[in-house]
Amino acid sequence: MTNRITLSSRRVLESSFFFLALVSLTYAVVTAPRGGSDLGLFRACGQSWVEGTYTIGSGPAPLYPPFSVPMFAPLALVPFDYLVIIWLAVNIAAAFLTLHLAIKLYGADWLLRPAFCLSALLLTWAGFRVTLRLGHISLLIAALVLGALLASRRNRKVLAGVLIGLSLCKYSLTLPFLLYFIFRKELKVVGVALMVPVVFAEVFALRMGTTVIDSCRAYANVMFAGQVTGGTGWLGTAGNTEIRPLLLSVAGGNETLALALTVTLGLAGLIAMAVVFRQTPECENAHFAALALFALWATYHRVYDSVICILPAALLIDFIVRKKLVGFSRFWLGGLGLLALSLPGLLTERFHLNGAELSGNPLGWLGLHIERLLVFGLFWSLLFVMWREARSYRASARGSSLSI
Repeated sequence: MTNRITLSSRRVLESSFFFLALVSLTYAVVTAPRGGSDLGLFRACGQSWVEGTYTIGSGPAPLYPPFSVPMFAPLALVPFDYLVIIWLAVNIAAAFLTLHLAIKLYGADWLLRPAFCLSALLLTWAGFRVTLRLGHISLLIAALVLGALLASRRNRKVLAGVLIGLSLCKYSLTLPFLLYFIFRKELKVVGVALMVPVVFAEVFALRMGTTVIDSCRAYANVMFAGQVTGGTGWLGTAGNTEIRPLLLSVAGGNETLALALTVTLGLAGLIAMAVVFRQTPECENAHFAALALFALWATYHRVYDSVICILPAALLIDFIVRKKLVGFSRFWLGGLGLLALSLPGLLTERFHLNGAELSGNPLGWLGLHIERLLVFGLFWSLLFVMWREARSYRASARGSSLSI
């Protein structure tokens, strides 16, 4: 009787979860045609480059590097009213392509249930809905990264390099993956990947009547100023996963200390990944998940970029499928489920609560920074699990050799 009740309860929970995913998808699709604000910025960015009036750091989409600007130029060929509908279809296709590639990479031998669970998880996330409503490119970037990782695994190095190179138009999310290929000495992938932004940077410079070096120098100055001073909107709390605003809160608003702590933690994360990855060369899927998490907490991101959490989510589901680290995986999957709410944005943008007042209350502070803590905590927990498993494996191997 107890088993029947448990099975029935699980089916109810699963049905409810899939229903919520369907509601989330429907809501995003219905509301998207009335949005498209980010898509409009990308279109204006491409249009201003075509007209030769683009200004680095002050034009539309100022945080994007110069080599990404020509990629947005085709958007200017389509009237915006039509473009919103076309881009909605593109993003929906990118979402399902992302899911397909994630399942190929992490769960090629999964049955339908884990595949449906991963799909439902992505579709319920606020990052998915916001990407569709704003017309952002995060789902396309996730698909490019997953495609590159899968292509590399299948020894299609040139394709992997092209895909990673294209994804670098949002390098704040994808640079760790390029660094990983450098770490693994995948020289063909790295070489091709670097050629892509170089070619687009040259195209940008030719149209603007400048040089690649001058345009890169101007962009570097803008980015340096933004990182040091915080810039308008850089320290927002609406769905961010970046660790720096949390450190700024802990440091009592001291920008210099918060920046120093952020850089220190970033370097510590890179070193820790290098050490653990070298000890666990067979754990590539876990490496990819850690890279995605590092990208999210190490630098500035808005809620739409959290769709890259599809990598750690797929890893955790695969752990459960293989009956490995089941408690660990269920706990953190529950945490990733919170991305459906986007509590920081819910509190500040939907409920219009004051962030400063929330910070003065422990529960309010937790609500503002829950996604940062989630991503940061999962990153270090995953590295610890890999390190512990590597130690256990080496101890077992030594024991076996001694017993022979």
